[in-house]
Amino acid sequence: MKLVNISEEKIWDQFEPAVEALTISQEFANDITAALNETHEKQKAAIKKQMEGYRIELLGLEGKEDSAYQDLKKGLLDETSYQRQIERVRSGRRHYENEIERLTLTISDEAMVSVKKVFELAINAKELYKSMNREDRLEYLKKVCSNPTLDGLTLQYQLQSPFARLSNWKENSKWRRE
Repeated sequence: MKLVNISEEKIWDQFEPAVEALTISQEFANDITAALNETHEKQKAAIKKQMEGYRIELLGLEGKEDSAYQDLKKGLLDETSYQRQIERVRSGRRHYENEIERLTLTISDEAMVSVKKVFELAINAKELYKSMNREDRLEYLKKVCSNPTLDGLTLQYQLQSPFARLSNWKENSKWRRE
């Protein structure tokens, strides 16, 4: 196997196309943010509607528990049947309470925080990259690139998923359909 020497500067230079590919303007970031906010609000509204349905189901379960208690008091149910019905009602209640909790977590704005972090790294990325020292460049590249390998004198890498998508949107004027 033949050894090849490549300077550090040439390696840094080969990362520049990646940085160029993900560099976006503030205006483009604002357009994407607006589209994502719109989608996020629609998702939140749909989740809230689903949660309301679960709350209605919970109220219905309370009525079933009251009804089972009344049937027990009237002698229409024995203790064993009553306990079985109460366990079914309580199991249903736990199910809907868990679903409401899951949906509450889903409605979180954490996704939008992640988007903002991606944009911070992408807005004017080329200028930012060129102004960084070696250590900062390395940390930056760890965030935006994956699988860097040297193939002879050529550096191979992929953009991390959110940055690859951003780069594709930048290249495609119909990005909003995605």
